[in-house]
Amino acid sequence: ASMRELSEEDMIKLALEITNALVACEKKGIIHRDIKPENILVTDDGHYMLCDFGLARELNYRQLINSVKGTYKYMAPEVYHGQKYTNSVDIYSLGLILYQYMNNRREVFIPLDKDTIYYRDQEKALEKRMENYKILEPCNASEEFADIILRMMAYNPEERYDSAEKLYRDLVLLKEGKYRKKYGLLHYKKH
Repeated sequence: ASMRELSEEDMIKLALEITNALVACEKKGIIHRDIKPENILVTDDGHYMLCDFGLARELNYRQLINSVKGTYKYMAPEVYHGQKYTNSVDIYSLGLILYQYMNNRREVFIPLDKDTIYYRDQEKALEKRMENYKILEPCNASEEFADIILRMMAYNPEERYDSAEKLYRDLVLLKEGKYRKKYGLLHYKKH
């Protein structure tokens, strides 16, 4: 399947399989730091794999990595701002990807009604994302899936999933139809 015509069910499967890879990274103390669509491969039998660990670094327990690398487009705010970060930055990047595919392939803050997207639209969108503007739910996601995606993308790391295992558990509940919305109250700057 190309990434073009993926249903919510497909995206939940992708989310589960990539999150599972993040659980493995977490156990080894590795942060991938460059999660983007180009680094997600689809096998012939329809499984999703995370690849390209070129930017991955081992996470030293006491010292949080403090270097800016990776792709701006999928970068967490704390990385962008040169602040300390943990493996929740990978969860953030995966959240952005899920958001985009559940939002008519439009990135956060790119208007859905515009036919042509200009460079300045993307610059403006990046700026808003890095300044904690309120994010609307992705237009094609169920309320429950949107809830999980928005928590993955929380601007403040303490409001985000702090472990891939917790995210994995919520995605399993979602897949089984047992997930209940619980994260409607993320904090944004007032705009």
